[in-house]
Amino acid sequence: MSTEDEDIDGKGKIFNIILIILLIVAVFWANYLYFIKHISSNPERINNFLLTDNNINKFKIPVTAVFFYPYQKEKIFSSQMPPQILVVPHSGYLFSTENLQKAYTRLIPWKDKIKKIVLVVSAAEKENGLKAQLPLIKKTFGGNVNISTFVYLPEEKENLAAVLAPYIQETSSLVIFSADLSGYYTSEEKNAEIDSAAEPIVKIAQQNHLYPKVYDLVNFEDINEQSFRINEQKKVLSTLEQEVENLSSFAHLYGYDLLKIAKVSLDEAVVYHKQFSPSRENYADVLFNRGAVYVDLYQNGKLRGSSGALLPSQAVAFAVAQNSYMAALEDKNFSPISKEDLPNIKIKLSLLSGYERIIYKNEADLLNKLQVGKDGLVLRDGNRQGVLLPYEWQQYSKPAEFLNNLKIKAGMSPAYWSNSIKIYRFRTVEISKNDD
Repeated sequence: MSTEDEDIDGKGKIFNIILIILLIVAVFWANYLYFIKHISSNPERINNFLLTDNNINKFKIPVTAVFFYPYQKEKIFSSQMPPQILVVPHSGYLFSTENLQKAYTRLIPWKDKIKKIVLVVSAAEKENGLKAQLPLIKKTFGGNVNISTFVYLPEEKENLAAVLAPYIQETSSLVIFSADLSGYYTSEEKNAEIDSAAEPIVKIAQQNHLYPKVYDLVNFEDINEQSFRINEQKKVLSTLEQEVENLSSFAHLYGYDLLKIAKVSLDEAVVYHKQFSPSRENYADVLFNRGAVYVDLYQNGKLRGSSGALLPSQAVAFAVAQNSYMAALEDKNFSPISKEDLPNIKIKLSLLSGYERIIYKNEADLLNKLQVGKDGLVLRDGNRQGVLLPYEWQQYSKPAEFLNNLKIKAGMSPAYWSNSIKIYRFRTVEISKNDD
């Protein structure tokens, strides 16, 4: 063989090696894209979720915010139904803007469907009302909404219903009442002020057959003292409280989607005995952030199946789908759910916060530190572990009963105690079919 032939053979081998490498890279890249698109979880956690849409970020609890929805036979309304009236304060026990922001985040899902807003404010409160509301309306809806303002005098309250009726009856319109419901009044002044502000709103809602949903009503008696307001401004939320706020925001915006995933997974499990895997093509990317979730299934008000995980090891969308399947078919405490059962099955999801270890001196000290109705608990002692979610306080109203049943779940006697027991508290945010 000549030197020229050897050179040709050598170049051919190099070309083949390069081609093989390119094919391997192409196959790897194609599989990687498929993995990212269909399977993998994002590294972020839903416990750190913050509302950032239109620069509405962190919010404080408003003094009061009320939404009015069209009345339905069963008095049920969902987060998929736009409100017709929003009643929101322009003053509060902290700063007006912070009080308002949480109410406006409730409107984010409707920013593309609400085309006209009528801002209603009394003449006496015109300056403060417009100053507080207009910036947040613009932040929430951008330039996609037509904003009108209606300033009324006290003697015109009787005519408000007739003037606003056309807008209230349009599903693409929203009427916003700006009212001064701050805590800077004595009890007598406070009651008179609220009654005066609420009178025309309640009358209009009744005449238009609207059903109210109250969000975040703060007890005025708790905020009368200036010292409280100062302390509240300096207050730093604990990690658990912060995570609950984050999860509540996440649940409000994406709870309907999680329930939809649970329902599809439940149907697939019971009807076809298949596990449903949500696709990124059909759901928001944030649903593929990691989250810990429990799925509880109820039939005629009684628990019918339960499954969940304590740690956020996978995307919350996958966790909901997987645990819906397991709760329906693999909970050993119940028989598998049948096709006949499906119409009567109700779904409840519990999003879990992180964990905080409770340091105690003895069992009595531990019982004193439990927060009834709020704490979910994890008990660990060697290989044994038990979990009770916060809603299970409904069955055990006393801390001792709750702890004893937690021991039973861990395979212990209720009378057993050892100071080597480790107890962790956590919180949950619950989502069910009729939640907003």
